[in-house]
Amino acid sequence: NRTLIDAQKAPLQLALAEKPWLVKINRQEAAAMLNLPATADSATLCAMLQQAGAENAIVTDGAEGATLAESTGAVWHIASPPDLAIINPICSGDAMNAGILTGMEQGMPLPEATRLGVACAAANCLTPTSGVVDPKNVSPLLEKVAITPKKLA
Repeated sequence: NRTLIDAQKAPLQLALAEKPWLVKINRQEAAAMLNLPATADSATLCAMLQQAGAENAIVTDGAEGATLAESTGAVWHIASPPDLAIINPICSGDAMNAGILTGMEQGMPLPEATRLGVACAAANCLTPTSGVVDPKNVSPLLEKVAITPKKLA
């Protein structure tokens, strides 16, 4: 079974002990839990989450996008669409989770599912209501979500 964990502090530590399939957390939360500065490299944060028990790890960084570290050792930067006219970013993390899980359900590899998740998070930002993703916005945004290999710092 695959479990996606989006938690912080004690709940995240408890979840990591169970070796979850995927942990997705923002940069500030990851750095705080790992006792590192918020400026720590996102690939390093992902690697440390994996060392703590996550099979795969994603560290999000708002408009900068996300870093994905896979169990295969591959590390990816998934950039948010450029020039996004943000109206309301609240619940973008939840929208990203939904996109990742939808992509996985559709048979996408994790990096592509994460691209879909970033596009869904961006689509959430375009509406005034938190947690609303208009499907017609996702495809054009997905075309603008760049994914590139990343090296550990």
